[in-house]
Amino acid sequence: MCSLQDMASETKSSQAPGQLLGYSLQVTECLRQLLIASSGTTVSVEVFEDVGLTSASDQKTAIQTKSSLTGNPIADRAVDFWKTLSNWVKPIKAGQLTLDGTLFRIHVFAPKYGTIADNFAAAETDTAAEQAIAAAKKELWGSPPKFPKKVDVAESLRPYLETFFAAEKATQVQIVKHFTLSFGSGISRTDLEQLLANKWAPEEMLDHVLDKCLGWVKSQVDSALEKQQPAAITVDAFNREIGAFISKLRFQNILNDFAGDPSQAEVVLHKLKIYVRQLELIETEEDEILAAINSYLRAAVNRTEWAKRGLVWEKSFDEYEKSLCTLWKNTKKQHDLDHSAEAEEKRGQRLLVECMKQRKPLEGREVPDDFTPGSFHALADVLSVGWHPEYKSVLTGGRKDKK
Repeated sequence: MCSLQDMASETKSSQAPGQLLGYSLQVTECLRQLLIASSGTTVSVEVFEDVGLTSASDQKTAIQTKSSLTGNPIADRAVDFWKTLSNWVKPIKAGQLTLDGTLFRIHVFAPKYGTIADNFAAAETDTAAEQAIAAAKKELWGSPPKFPKKVDVAESLRPYLETFFAAEKATQVQIVKHFTLSFGSGISRTDLEQLLANKWAPEEMLDHVLDKCLGWVKSQVDSALEKQQPAAITVDAFNREIGAFISKLRFQNILNDFAGDPSQAEVVLHKLKIYVRQLELIETEEDEILAAINSYLRAAVNRTEWAKRGLVWEKSFDEYEKSLCTLWKNTKKQHDLDHSAEAEEKRGQRLLVECMKQRKPLEGREVPDDFTPGSFHALADVLSVGWHPEYKSVLTGGRKDKK
């Protein structure tokens, strides 16, 4: 089996990173291959190709990744297509890749069509490959021996055709014979989610596990490149890492946090909400109000996601809110007895702090830190709970705020 050190000597001469999209697509394809390749396979990035597979028996697959954002990369006269073929000739001449031990593939991230590329991919015998090459040469250069259309070939395309068609016949034939095409749907994340669902993760975990996969693969690749080492990941190491992560998600007694940080626009709108007015009644500081808005919004997102994904029974939220109301009522009664002589604002602040310290489980499972506080604020928004001793009277007009 090929070692990582062996791969280092085979690294492509042009290993400088391309544009961000190109690098991103390489990481995406690396993950795709890790999800579908067999045990014992090593998947590499920018070692002997954009993405490379090396099997336990040292069989290599050289994969060129192509975006479809700026045209068709496998069209008959696409520079990208012929540049790839000519680039495969060079490592074969240099002995870095062998004709009998290497498969060649172009992966396009959306469905595309090219007559020559399709004919090459369909050629599975030496004879079929020879015929496909002859047909391609006739299409692009014209009939032999004069090749009258050769002079009309675009300057940008000419050197790549020359390199490929000038290669030894056996080299041309074996590249075409071992050439395949593969395509994505055009939405890479959806493609990866489907593969992940087929291999491992239940639907409710897909987003979380896929983010872990992408982050871990990118981290491994970046770390290797920074150390000037071959960026290569074994399927077995990937399976161990992600398998352990999924097991942890399945068996830990915790609800996943699906909420992101709220936008500035959301924060501004929520400053007009009743639960914020409740905080203002007890003279809560601005940074605490902003934290409350963040908790309210994040709890709302998680409540929706848990219900949608079937992680929590919807009626459990009602039971959770009732338990919070009971906790608030008992806490308020105790504070009213212990601190009746204090100013109303001070008593409200004490009650708020005590409730915000709570972290009640939902269906017996641990919740994210801001879920209980956010749920209290949601109850405060409909006046089911409050902080000021006379919050209902003040907010509904039954009593004027002393301020």
